[in-house]
Amino acid sequence: MSNIMDVYCTNIQAQHYPLLDIKLSLLFDEIDPEEVGNYYKCPANKTILNKIIVVKSPVDLEYDIVENNNNELGESSLRELGELIVTPRAPRWIKDILNSNATRTKNNQVIVQFNLVSCYLLSEESTAATILPPFLHDSSFNKYKFLPGEYDISQWYRSFHPALILPNDQEKIVVKRGQALFYILLNTDKKTNLVHYHATDKILDYITDCNNVTHFTPKKNLKYKYDLFDEKKFKDKILNEIKQHLE
Repeated sequence: MSNIMDVYCTNIQAQHYPLLDIKLSLLFDEIDPEEVGNYYKCPANKTILNKIIVVKSPVDLEYDIVENNNNELGESSLRELGELIVTPRAPRWIKDILNSNATRTKNNQVIVQFNLVSCYLLSEESTAATILPPFLHDSSFNKYKFLPGEYDISQWYRSFHPALILPNDQEKIVVKRGQALFYILLNTDKKTNLVHYHATDKILDYITDCNNVTHFTPKKNLKYKYDLFDEKKFKDKILNEIKQHLE
């Protein structure tokens, strides 16, 4: 049995800015040996660094956080949740794509899920993937509390998005091109080989199918989704489409 595991990956938002897309990479390849010294050489550290995927912003962008009664922002084109709108300073045609979900908690903090990138991973072997803050990068996202999450990328097909908890007086978020937005830790004993693919219309249809399950059965747990995914043989169908459109 091979000690290398292929992980198929893409950012479907890249179709909107293909020239600016920054491919997913492993954290081990991002580390400067001069900066971390012997840490880089330690087998235990090297092992974990080769299991962490780095997701970066492909664009420079500023987000305004405003009350949702501000008509100057064009409310009809914005996705609104709770009392706030988190909208990018971007052309109108791409605002709906890059808009982010915002909710206000009982203690008046703000939770924002950023949709700047939409990373989809799939593996043939059972592998839990955990979204984490970009703790070894100089990133503006490290100023805030970060909400983790985890699911098996061989049993479900959904996007990874960073979710931050912001102070209630936060008015703006600044993102720079090349900034690390978040990490994805692959919980496996095998070496990771990232295989990039193009998200075709057929793959986008599969994504819609999975999103519909989440939307129409909001109270169902992950096992329910895993069972549906297996029953409909979605992994085999998606993998077949992916392998025909590798980059």
